[in-house]
Amino acid sequence: MQQASAAVRILKWEMLEACHEKLIDAIGKVKLAGIFSAITKTGMYLALEYADFKCQNCPSQDRLTLQHLVRKTDEKFMDANRALKAKNHWRNLIVLCPPCHVEADKMFGNGNEDKMLSIPKDRIEEIKKYFYTIESGDPGHIPRDVVRDVMQNIVENDINQTIKPIL
Repeated sequence: MQQASAAVRILKWEMLEACHEKLIDAIGKVKLAGIFSAITKTGMYLALEYADFKCQNCPSQDRLTLQHLVRKTDEKFMDANRALKAKNHWRNLIVLCPPCHVEADKMFGNGNEDKMLSIPKDRIEEIKKYFYTIESGDPGHIPRDVVRDVMQNIVENDINQTIKPIL
């Protein structure tokens, strides 16, 4: 295994972000089991890399958590699908350590201090490994457990919707 260059890290980021955008775009268009799980996982990868694997409020790297910036979307102003897309987008996530997460909950008035879940350290190391190493000569691979199967279903569905009217 070798160290990934900055260019490879950017390639991996762009591929994963494109995948995340495709999954977000599929909300309300296709019914696929596992789509929200895949959105959550790709969002976690992107948010952690964006935050450089540390709290975005202090320099801590211990017991990192994810916090939604906007927890509730007002469906009076947007339809349900658009609200789901906005809430689940990686740009709506901030990486925080537990003390900063508690402060954010107090500031945002969420009152969810008890529901905070730390991302396991081995999972963070796995995500770092994805961005910072090259495995088996494939610098742009997307981890299978994250999204590959769901993306395959979305692509097949797009192809079927495109071909069906022609037939």
